[in-house]
Amino acid sequence: LHAMRWEKLTQQLDKVRASDDKNNPYRSAQLLACMREILLRKTGKWANHTQMLDLLYAALHNDNGLLHQVRTGEGKSIITIMRASYLALNGSIVDVFSAKDSLSERDHEEFAPVLDAMGISHRHINANSDATGGVFKNGVGTINYATIGNFSLYHSRHIWNGTSKTSLKKENRVAFLDEADHILLDELTQFNFSAGEKDDGAHNLEA
Repeated sequence: LHAMRWEKLTQQLDKVRASDDKNNPYRSAQLLACMREILLRKTGKWANHTQMLDLLYAALHNDNGLLHQVRTGEGKSIITIMRASYLALNGSIVDVFSAKDSLSERDHEEFAPVLDAMGISHRHINANSDATGGVFKNGVGTINYATIGNFSLYHSRHIWNGTSKTSLKKENRVAFLDEADHILLDELTQFNFSAGEKDDGAHNLEA
């Protein structure tokens, strides 16, 4: 892959992604290899062997909730972008939640060129973001960057105003929590919102 021209590399990514057998371990390894090369060329960051083993394990257990314990300096941002991108390339809507809005916006800006190169639509969401359901193209999902608080307020406002274009159903939707220990243990905050009188009830997002 190192010697492959850019056009050939992106074509190889599309070819592997479009293959039918998504549960084939060899396909998962090929897809991650192409993604790693794109990450390197766009950011100069390289997913090492340990990170790739973590990503391969996650790819083989897509139906399970996974907890990645990554110390400072061990490549949390690389694992996050690679895992989120892998899920999106396989048709999932991925919501990447950060502890702070500034971190969420920073990560989105840093890895936007990578996502563009992979053909994945993406955006940073805050409480005042415009309504959109994400852009799906050729079976590829989308990635949203937000905090749980802003995500809750964003959906609350658009559901209340009748302008929501986003489905909150869990099918094909994945939450990836960056610094989950801080979000789930330190903040101890629960965000509640009512979607309106026609909705089945209130939505709860706990942090």
